[in-house]
This record gives sequence, C-alpha cells and structure tokens, in this order.
Amino acid sequence: MNANLQDRTSAGGGAAIDSAASYWEPWLSMWRANALLLVDPWDNVMRAFAERALLLPHRLAALEIDEDKLARGKPLTVRELVERCTTCESPEQCAWDLREDPANPAWQAYCPNAATLTALARLPSLQTTRPAS
Repeated sequence: MNANLQDRTSAGGGAAIDSAASYWEPWLSMWRANALLLVDPWDNVMRAFAERALLLPHRLAALEIDEDKLARGKPLTVRELVERCTTCESPEQCAWDLREDPANPAWQAYCPNAATLTALARLPSLQTTRPAS
C-alpha cells in the first residue's frame, strides 16, 4: 500500500488528485441535482405552512379579537391556535370564506379552532378597541 502511495506521489501528486476529482465529479453532479429536487418540496411545505399561519390573524380580525391582547394574555392558547391552523385540512376553504364573507359562520363547520375562537370572541378583554366616532 505504501509503495502504491509512493508511486502516485512520485508520478506527480496532482495526477492522483485529478483522477480522484474526475471520479467524484459525476457523483457530485448527481447529488447536487437530487439535493435541488429535495429543496423544492421543502420550499413548498414551508410556503404552505406560512400561508396557513397567515389565515389566523385574518380570522381573529373577522371576529374582532385583538391579536396583541391575545398574544400577551394567552400565549399558550395562541400557540395551540397556530398549531391547529397550520395543520388544518381546509386552508383553501378558510381563505375563500375570509375573502368572500368573513362574517359567514360556515367556517365553524370545518375549522379545528372554531370552539376556541368562538369562546375567545366572547371575552370583552380581547375585543379590538374601536375608535370613538
């Protein structure tokens, strides 16, 4: 083994490195291509997660729940709401309902947060303050 290593180095160490690089290059190219394929689905997952998480503030606004008061007063509840919202099976329906008619109670039939949000909406301490007219 040492004799083989000496032969390579005496023949010019650069040759051994070049042959190793040419051996690994096709594999590295394939790995890079596969890594890019793996990134795309994760980007989609993160994008979907973020889009679902953005639905919650819109629902809170529709129910006139002050999200800052809720976050300060009930941080664990907010965490549970976000977890349920991001794993919801009906984000498209939720987005459509919020866009078309936020006051329509149809969302309560599919929303995993419906009971909690309805209860929170009844708490005067969490209601948004309306400017005096």
